[in-house]
Amino acid sequence: MKKIVTGILTCCLALALAVPGFAGPQNRSAVFVLNQASYIMDNQTKMMDANSFMENNRVYVPVRYLALSLGVPE
Repeated sequence: MKKIVTGILTCCLALALAVPGFAGPQNRSAVFVLNQASYIMDNQTKMMDANSFMENNRVYVPVRYLALSLGVPE
């Protein structure tokens, strides 16, 4: 079990370090609103396939749309 958790954490860390490499030097702005299946990026409303939500004082946002808002190509 410890190896699985370590592997997952390693993958998450690698992804977190890789995201700034994909994102270009762009000034973007994104606003995710709780319990809505839409977000606002660069003053345009975009739809998501899942709602953002809060559980145990943590906010969960669909990773795909968070990555798109950071400039990661589709």
